[in-house]
Amino acid sequence: MIYQLNQYEILIFQSEDKKDFVATILEMPTISGVGETREKALQELQIAFEGAQEIYREQEKDMPPAIKLRKYSGQFRLRIPRELHYRLTRKAMIDNISLNQEAVYCLTKGLNI
Repeated sequence: MIYQLNQYEILIFQSEDKKDFVATILEMPTISGVGETREKALQELQIAFEGAQEIYREQEKDMPPAIKLRKYSGQFRLRIPRELHYRLTRKAMIDNISLNQEAVYCLTKGLNI
């Protein structure tokens, strides 16, 4: 399957030397664009992305799937150290909420979302 750029997660950040901006695709980090402004970096990324689309077409290969288009169940299995399990359970009891709610809260807080 061939995707469009707007279907992907685009990350734009300043280069280490703070002179330029770099735009990349989360699902395909080897494709990037660089420019003096965010807009120019995004334009350059579009050009690089179009080149990548053409290569995928020529090779009759599917592009990496866009994470925005995947279906998420809201469930996943997580193995954690016993001490962390104890601490989360203790904190949930103190906060008078379920272990699941405590874990969701901690993940959300840690991700700054």
